[in-house]
Amino acid sequence: MKQSRILARILAAAGVAALGAILLQAAAQPSGDSPAAHRATIDQYCVACHSGEDASAKLDFSIITTQQDANTHFETWERAVALLKNG
Repeated sequence: MKQSRILARILAAAGVAALGAILLQAAAQPSGDSPAAHRATIDQYCVACHSGEDASAKLDFSIITTQQDANTHFETWERAVALLKNG
């Protein structure tokens, strides 16, 4: 049982890292369904409330600006997905 939870967390982390990688390729591809568009959406709808020390729900998207940041802070994406999923 414990191994399945560990595997689930590893898979979730890999998925979150992949999502972060896609979003962070923004500068090179500014078309409609590109990572730049996704990052722009996050900047437009999320960063105002979810940044800095007083970030709503303790989700700070402003700290993720590079692929390395996405890898380091994968738990931010993991928590965001969980909160969006669970309402």
